[in-house]
Amino acid sequence: MVQQLMEIGYKENIHIFKTVEFYGIDEILLQDKTLQGLKQLSNEEVRKIQLEITVYLQDLCEKNGLNFYMTGGTLLGAVRHQGYIPWDDDVDITIPMPDYKKLIDLLIEDNNYDVYTVYNDPDNCSCFYMRLIDRKTIMKSWGYPFLTSTGVNVDVFPLIGMPNKADERMIFFNRLRNLNARMTNTFIEYPENPVHIVTYRKQLRDEIINMTELYDFYQSEMGGYILSKYWERDIMPVSIYEGKIKMKFEEFMLTAPIGYDEYLQRIFGEYMKLPSEKEQYVTHNYRVFWKE
Repeated sequence: MVQQLMEIGYKENIHIFKTVEFYGIDEILLQDKTLQGLKQLSNEEVRKIQLEITVYLQDLCEKNGLNFYMTGGTLLGAVRHQGYIPWDDDVDITIPMPDYKKLIDLLIEDNNYDVYTVYNDPDNCSCFYMRLIDRKTIMKSWGYPFLTSTGVNVDVFPLIGMPNKADERMIFFNRLRNLNARMTNTFIEYPENPVHIVTYRKQLRDEIINMTELYDFYQSEMGGYILSKYWERDIMPVSIYEGKIKMKFEEFMLTAPIGYDEYLQRIFGEYMKLPSEKEQYVTHNYRVFWKE
């Protein structure tokens, strides 16, 4: 895997990864010279920055007539806990594709955060959602066997339209998921990264982008961020998003789709029921430091 990443242009300790054994993660981070003398952020400080990014996004969308909604565990947290799910550690936002593309341009123009998408950084970005990254922080995240480096961030997922006929919709869904899997596999299966594989990867990326823009979300009956971890459950009636409601999330009022109850039932089932203690765990692993 290390060789495969280096073949596509990444350099260990310089770009985003380092291979590590995570049983001694604290010792590993202590040995990282780029972190020496830097102050580690508390969970509360990380959440504060996440919320600053989120409120900035919401304000920017409202000022420019763009739709913005809490999604996933963030929406569940707003409804069930009036804030973060106690064991959660991130913020997720979703925006209809037409507004999503306009938002990218606005964010680049504002230049307050680093914007990471296939639209403005196609050669380096392999995911089909936006990551808005704080520049004042260094976030070291690990998932065996890699240690990645970014900053505190918020993920923004584009809502895409889909065919109205159920059989065509599932063909569309399966093809898009398949293309995404094939693109991911190009990073794994070809450690020498020959030129024809790079070309093939770009073709897959462009085909995925074309598919996500093929159906206007606002003119569709069904849609969603269908490359999500929720798979088919994320295919929703667009009517869920035809209105908005503000909900308390920590000390802020953030926007939820008017059909939040149907959304949460489709994704989580009996969503007001707390999961077992075994299921109450953090889904990401990271440490965050101030750059100065």
